[in-house]
Amino acid sequence: MLPSAMNHASFARCAGYGLVVLIVFRSFLCVSFVVALTRPLSQGAYAVPSEDYSRWPPCFAAFVGEGRQTETEQQNKKKTMKTYIIKNSGLQSRPEQLNKAYAKHRANRELPMQSVLNFLKEKLPQQYELAEIVGKWIWVEFPKRQAVASLLWDLGFHWNHRRNVWQHPCGACAPFVSHPHDPRIKYGSYFAASKLAFHHA
Repeated sequence: MLPSAMNHASFARCAGYGLVVLIVFRSFLCVSFVVALTRPLSQGAYAVPSEDYSRWPPCFAAFVGEGRQTETEQQNKKKTMKTYIIKNSGLQSRPEQLNKAYAKHRANRELPMQSVLNFLKEKLPQQYELAEIVGKWIWVEFPKRQAVASLLWDLGFHWNHRRNVWQHPCGACAPFVSHPHDPRIKYGSYFAASKLAFHHA
């Protein structure tokens, strides 16, 4: 009977220890959860989060923020890849294209008159019929907003708002000289297609 009593006593003692351990473990879990919920009030890093997961407890911020960071990294990778493709394919950005087009426009303003007329006659025959030689310049009088306007600009023409004509200086550009009156009265003019000179009264 003595060994049996000792076994019952040992079992009871072990059961008591197990109960104490269970109570301590549950208390530890409760304290950890309460600390996790109250951490935003004591730590400024989580007091005012800037992401959409600001209403989540801080213990979940790492999991939610990880997905957001991955999305941002993916966007950065796409931008980097796009830039890499543009550089390696020889394509130019919009500002580079505009600068190149303007440089071409400025260079073509120095073309001699006959070169400009030859281009008009070959590529833009309708505008060639309207090309008027005024002094050393070429004037083309037709509406500004037409499909060929970009071609004229590339060739070196500019739009004169005052006289409502396209003008090409043919290398004889004088930006600081103004003409209060019609230059055709002073220099005379003729249409290149007909080569018939006439003077305006």
